[in-house]
Order: sequence, then C-alpha cells, then structure tokens
Amino acid sequence: TSDGTVENGDVLRINFNSSITGAMAETIAESIQFSNTSDAPNTSNRTVTYTISDGTDTGTGTATVAVTSINDAPSVSTNSGLTVNEGAVGRISDSILNTTDPDDSGAGLTYTITTGTGYGSVWIDTDGNNEINGGESALAINGTFTQQDINDGKVKYLHNGSEPANESFVFSVQDGGEN
Repeated sequence: TSDGTVENGDVLRINFNSSITGAMAETIAESIQFSNTSDAPNTSNRTVTYTISDGTDTGTGTATVAVTSINDAPSVSTNSGLTVNEGAVGRISDSILNTTDPDDSGAGLTYTITTGTGYGSVWIDTDGNNEINGGESALAINGTFTQQDINDGKVKYLHNGSEPANESFVFSVQDGGEN
C-alpha cells in the first residue's frame, strides 16, 4: 500500500535504487514495526518472513513477533441513579449502573464501596426476597459486589424510612489489573 501499511498477510515490498547504502537499508529495516489494533488480540506469536535481494544474491529469513495483550481499564458507562420511596427497596439494575471493559465482564468487574450510604443499605439479595436476612448483610465501606451481581438483579438498596431528599454511595471499579 502507499503508506507502507500491510494487513492480513499482505506483502510489503521496498525497492531501492543503486544509490542505497548498507547503512540506509539497515535503518529502513530496523524501522519496520508490527502494530496490533485489537483490544483483545490473539496472543499467539506471529511469524514474519522476509526476503532481501540486491538483484544478484537473495537471502530469506524469519522473525517472530510476540504479542502481549494489555489490560484495559474498566469504564463506568452508566450511573444514572435510582429512585425509591421512603422505606422502600429498589433494585440497582444494569440500566442504572453498568461498567464495561474489553478484557472482562460480569464477575470479572468488582465494585468496592468507598463511601457508604447515610439513609439506607446496599446489599446483595442472594435469595431475592427484597429483605436483608439470613446470611445477607448491608455492604459497608470496602464491601464488594460484581457487575454480574447487578446483571442478575441481586444488588439492592433499602431506604431506612427517614426524610432525606438525596442519598448516594461512592464506589471504585476494578478488573483485577487497574482501578
């Protein structure tokens, strides 16, 4: 191609005229780069085969390119808030709170409460009965839940019945590699 970009097994051909020196050819060869644009690349090694010819003699070789996947940070894509009546329970659904990550999803995305609620409780309703009972408990600071818990409809908020107009909690999201 005209910009020297090759894709999917295309051939990059560089032709030199008679004024090329060995140093010039070496500089050009050393500037050839491999770039992967996928957020989740196949990490199998790539083999690059090259042929060099001066018009008389020809040499062929191979080089191996190792591809290492980079852990992309998660991104909170939706955080729209929940409205509940005094003393009522509300479900924090994925349309209210949702995080995306090219590397992880569901159980791989963990929310950690960094500042708790003042007028209610966030909890994982494992039995689905809209009550904090049995082995369930309100999530305190450093309490965690996952995107999968949200997707499964298990993350709930129970208002304590008092009169505040607004309530919130602060969280961070991790995917295991970064915050």
